[in-house]
Amino acid sequence: MNNPLDKLLTEWAYRVHNGMPDPKNPYHLIKLDEAMISMKLPNDFRSGFLNGVRGVTEEYPLETKQIYLDNNFYEKLENELSEARIYQSKYGAGDVFQITSDSGISVWKGATILNWDGEDYVDSGKVFDAKQVFTKQSKADPKGDKVGYVKIGNGGEKVTLKGDDGKIYVLDAAGSNLKLFSKAKSPTSFNWSAEALETAAGCGLYMNGATHVTNFLKYFQSKNVAAVGRQILAIKSEALSALGQGNFASKGVSELTSKADTADGNNWYMFALLAAGMGDFKHKNVGTTVVHEKITDYYKALQANELVDTSGGKANTADMVLTNASSDDELISYIGDKNSHGSYRFIDYDSNGVCEILDGPSDDSKSTGKKFVQISLKKAKGKAQLGKISNFVRDHFDMKDNKGYIIDFVGEKTDEGFFGKAFDKVKSIGKAVISKVTKLVVKIQNIGTKFFNKFKGKKGNKSDITGFFKKNKRFKLAAKKAIKEGIIDKHYISSGGLLLEKKGVGDLSFDDKLLVLQNDSKALNESVTMTQKKVNSLLKSSSPTSVTIKLQGTLAKNAKMSKADIYKLMSNYVSADFLDTMIKDGKDNVKPVKDILSDFALIEKEMVYGRSSLPLWKVYGRDQKGGAATHTPYPGSKEFVEETFGDLMLNTQNKIIFGTFGNLQSGNFYTFTVWMVSELNDAQQLIYTKFRIGTNGGDESFTWIFEGTTKETEDKVKKKLGIS
Repeated sequence: MNNPLDKLLTEWAYRVHNGMPDPKNPYHLIKLDEAMISMKLPNDFRSGFLNGVRGVTEEYPLETKQIYLDNNFYEKLENELSEARIYQSKYGAGDVFQITSDSGISVWKGATILNWDGEDYVDSGKVFDAKQVFTKQSKADPKGDKVGYVKIGNGGEKVTLKGDDGKIYVLDAAGSNLKLFSKAKSPTSFNWSAEALETAAGCGLYMNGATHVTNFLKYFQSKNVAAVGRQILAIKSEALSALGQGNFASKGVSELTSKADTADGNNWYMFALLAAGMGDFKHKNVGTTVVHEKITDYYKALQANELVDTSGGKANTADMVLTNASSDDELISYIGDKNSHGSYRFIDYDSNGVCEILDGPSDDSKSTGKKFVQISLKKAKGKAQLGKISNFVRDHFDMKDNKGYIIDFVGEKTDEGFFGKAFDKVKSIGKAVISKVTKLVVKIQNIGTKFFNKFKGKKGNKSDITGFFKKNKRFKLAAKKAIKEGIIDKHYISSGGLLLEKKGVGDLSFDDKLLVLQNDSKALNESVTMTQKKVNSLLKSSSPTSVTIKLQGTLAKNAKMSKADIYKLMSNYVSADFLDTMIKDGKDNVKPVKDILSDFALIEKEMVYGRSSLPLWKVYGRDQKGGAATHTPYPGSKEFVEETFGDLMLNTQNKIIFGTFGNLQSGNFYTFTVWMVSELNDAQQLIYTKFRIGTNGGDESFTWIFEGTTKETEDKVKKKLGIS
């Protein structure tokens, strides 16, 4: 074991300006006390240790000194600092851990990350990064959709952690392996929010991040703690200066400056990598004015300019704009305000992704001299997140909105409407009766009521919605029975705060309707039948080459289902309907390949650009080894769609362009995974975007989602679809 006092001294060295603690320097003693506080050491120990360092002995007899020198203290301190048992209940969600020894890294490094495929754990193709800092989480199911399961040997204790990479892991290992995780120092770390990451990158415009990367690497490799401390001081000074030179997001600035005095070498190294990445950017000299704090105003200015195409469902993906304008306000004004002749200004751009504002409404107008570059900031190459584009696909494929699907699934409300009924009832009740009734009010404003209120008045396309309630001959009878038998509460609160009695289906909240389905097997069977019919219709679209649909399992009738699972069943209905719409025309025939590829090119455009048609650069931080970052240019969205469509048309003959796999789960619903061909890589191989589709939750915040998650090769997609 390492001497625990060495760890205290190391922490102290990080906090003093030159990395060399001086017990005779009063300021250094203050930093020593701060170090002990951050390590949560007992007050009596702190006081005794400080006085021991000062050489104060007359007020503290020998036995007091023995408090921190005897074996009991060493055992306690070692447990706190070196071998905190990560699986012990005293360490809860939010406690931070990391592996600090080479031997510990060797045990966990490269361990296979497993994912649950509905039947068994399968190799995800990824390995565990053991060098991260991990935050303990509440217990998670290792079979969860977004959980990585890591098992060492025969397993043993299970611990749920969130890594610096943002992913959730369930570790299953013997206690001897889990104890290799040491308690880390959470209070000293930067809060790496999106704004903080972007702000750190932006600082690279005003400081030389590359020099700091080089120095940190040198001192880390030589394990020179004192030199690391001096390097922290050096980068902190430059970083604080840089933070004041650009109008960065106030949240990002606050999160960095608030921990500037306590952040350790790893945090500052991350800062240096991000800043160095911006320093590597080709167009860093297009201007040193940043639009970041006012990026939303920039989006609004583009939308106001009638000459700029801002169609789409997802927000503009640019995180920051670099410009030669004198201020962010000046650039925003030039884009969103009309010129002296009453026209909006045309925005031109070149093949290098540099935009230029012209002083008129056409591309032959005189230049204003104002130039800018849109950039999407990413932590490192390969770490970019694909986007949620649910709004776009709804609009483009003329999908029903969420309210429409819910109506279709559990029955349309009558034209009279919930609020109209409630108001009429209120008018018919005398004041004295109202007074008595309101005394009986209970908290009945459940999730379904909130949901329907939120979407009141929004209806899906009538030509698409078949009206599940009208088809489900059992539902109305089942609802009345549920009210009569008290399965659902007989009362509801009106918009005026009155407690009223439910008389029929029209008075039921969404939550009530799920209860009806849950408690009546015939009504639920009708829902199952309708959903299976939608899924089977999708299955019929499968072809030998371009479109491949695989389905594993069939929904069961007479199955006991929870409300949450019924909710997911409804999501299946939505998902199958959407996928059918994507690959079929209005006559229920599979679309020609060129039409499907055209749609896919538009979906890729939405993920890359969002509501923007202007060129974009993806700017990355350097990788952990400090190598210079490469950056990805994207042309204007029109050129992007044309190029993507052309590439796909030339290279997808007799190839899969669309694949779906539906896997039946134990709760009697499917999980759907979708692959769409999206691009050619540098090696001229087809690359597919993998999507997850479904719902984010089972309450009033229900949102159907269509989210790109990763990119995969053709071979990997064929393997998952069972194609040789």
